[in-house]
This record gives sequence, structure tokens and C-alpha cells, in this order.
Amino acid sequence: MEAVRFPKLTTPRLVLRAPSERDIPAWFARAMDVESASLAGDPVRDDRRAGERWFARSRQRFADGKAIQWSVDQAGVSDAIGTITLSFGATDAKAAALGVVLARAHWGHGTGQRGGARSPPLRL
Repeated sequence: MEAVRFPKLTTPRLVLRAPSERDIPAWFARAMDVESASLAGDPVRDDRRAGERWFARSRQRFADGKAIQWSVDQAGVSDAIGTITLSFGATDAKAAALGVVLARAHWGHGTGQRGGARSPPLRL
């Protein structure tokens, strides 16, 4: 069986790419933000190892065909500014869910809309 390549998506301002270990500190900073975690439906994290578990889970869900999670990079910003996740078949084999989580500094600037618009079209 041929390995599935992770899709990298780009716009003039954003790059959606495979998460990597370098994203863990930025993910952890977002996960410690009470309002951000609440809006994402996540518990507030207080253990940096949670970032390692997040990264491993993201990779495993992709390998299992359950989800694609991109780290979102923005031109001129050194850390990932968030994630966009496309999850498959949680409630219906022909359904998908799109989730966007951004660092607070990037809220209200249309970043999630631009990143989500780059998700590949689905033909179910």
C-alpha cells in the first residue's frame, strides 16, 4: 500500500502544513488560554507533555484516515498561529467537520476563513 502524502496548502498569506514538533510550544500557549480552550471545546492544559500527546494524536488520526490537521503559518510570524482540522465520519460516513483554532492575536482578522477556504473539495 502506498503511503498517503500530507497535503500542503498555500495562499499568499498562509501556509497550511503538516504539524511538527516545533509547533508544540505554540499549541501549548493556545491550550493554556482559558477562553481559547473553551471555544475549541478543549480542557485548559497545564502540562507541556499534553503538547506531545496532541502531536502524536494528530499524526495517528491522519495515518488512520480519521482527520487531517494542518498547522497554520502566516507570513512574517515565526510560530504556527493555529490549526485547521478536517475530521471524517464521526457521525456519518459521508460527513466531515472543519475546525479552526487560532492564537488570540489572530482572532477577528479573517485568517480562519482564508485557511478554511483552502481545504480541498470533498466528493463523497
